[in-house]
Amino acid sequence: MALAESLARNDALLPILHGLMFNVLSQGRSAEALPWAEKMLDIAKATADADLLVTGHMLVCVCRFWMGGLLECLEHGEKALSRYDEEDQRHLVNLLNHDPKTAVGVHTSPTTWMLGYPDRAVRLGEDAVAHSRQLGHPFNLGYALIQSADLFELRGELEELRELTEECQRLGRENSMPVLFDILAPIRFGIVSIREGKFAEGITLLAESGTVWRASGGKANVYGGAVIAEAMAHSGELVRALRRIEECLEQIERAGFGERAHYAEILRLKGWMLTLKDDLEGAEKNFLASIEWAREQKAKSWELRTSTSLARLWQKQGSARSVEASI
Repeated sequence: MALAESLARNDALLPILHGLMFNVLSQGRSAEALPWAEKMLDIAKATADADLLVTGHMLVCVCRFWMGGLLECLEHGEKALSRYDEEDQRHLVNLLNHDPKTAVGVHTSPTTWMLGYPDRAVRLGEDAVAHSRQLGHPFNLGYALIQSADLFELRGELEELRELTEECQRLGRENSMPVLFDILAPIRFGIVSIREGKFAEGITLLAESGTVWRASGGKANVYGGAVIAEAMAHSGELVRALRRIEECLEQIERAGFGERAHYAEILRLKGWMLTLKDDLEGAEKNFLASIEWAREQKAKSWELRTSTSLARLWQKQGSARSVEASI
């Protein structure tokens, strides 16, 4: 049974699907969206509907990624791909605006980086973009490009991040899709500016695109807010930076959200900011919390990044204690 027929026959499916797309991709309410995705998967299993099975596993994969459940993300991604047929499921992109194979690829790619396999992550992202080009659906391709760009931000490869973002922006303008050229692309250009040390420019780009996103009914993701906070700290606005990073952490903890994909990094950034404030005890506490969560996720890349920050802190504490002992 095709997905369109399933939607027509089951009144419960359409609000589930719309609610999932709205909550996960626009509002960041991953924890609230997960039961909906699982309900769709239950219906799919009960009806043995191939389209619903692929879509359901894809949606659980996406929810689990944003919740920071990396192994669960990969598990459902693999199940979606094992049921995805190039011919039988290629029509889904026209119903959903998101091709399941593409969506799985661009979410399992950063997941794989977080788990500690950076080269494999690049291959997954490249395969997802190549597949989306073959489908020829403009929004799906734009989404694949921008999500793949995010992987290169994690890897610190700004030229690749910029190139993919520029292509996404061109695609958006050519196809009159403001969400691509007015929101998603400027966010990444802002991140590029911040990584290049152009903090004021980057903050402005992120803030302006965030305003447009919220005006359209969306809610900015916590990682974008954390990058703004990081730029503020680099600019000497430490009080504002700490306030902003706290807002990010509060959003993660808010009921229904649970956006923990980048939780370890946000805790690390808070720890780093506290070192700038000479609150070494508070910094150590946040670094240790970051490592604990990274280990729970099996996220070796986050664990390594925070462990490096913690080692620098301990080195600094050791130097300070040596000075105190000699006085």
